[in-house]
Amino acid sequence: MPPDSRQLVSLDLNERYRSLLARTDVMLGLAREQCWDELIDEGVGYLIQLEAVMEADIAIEEAFAVRLERRELVAKIIANDAEIRNYLRLRREELRGLMRHTDASKRAGIAYQRFQE
Repeated sequence: MPPDSRQLVSLDLNERYRSLLARTDVMLGLAREQCWDELIDEGVGYLIQLEAVMEADIAIEEAFAVRLERRELVAKIIANDAEIRNYLRLRREELRGLMRHTDASKRAGIAYQRFQE
């Protein structure tokens, strides 16, 4: 028995979630490798893709088994997102420390220049 159009839409939507999960896997790899510029670039596309998937998801009704598979995909996406956010938080703290160090060095340089005068 061939799938009806609703089943095809559901399967397509699950494929979109798989694609979204693959994108978060890439983003997680970039975060782990500390490729911050590439991560930000990928994140912009992720947000656009996420919005499109969510809009499509709201628009359909489907069988329980299909929703269950999607729930598992979403759980993995959320786990990746949480880990990415943790890497970004650590990077922010690292940058904050570097900025403090730079500021302190600058103040010490100014004080040293005054002493030289």
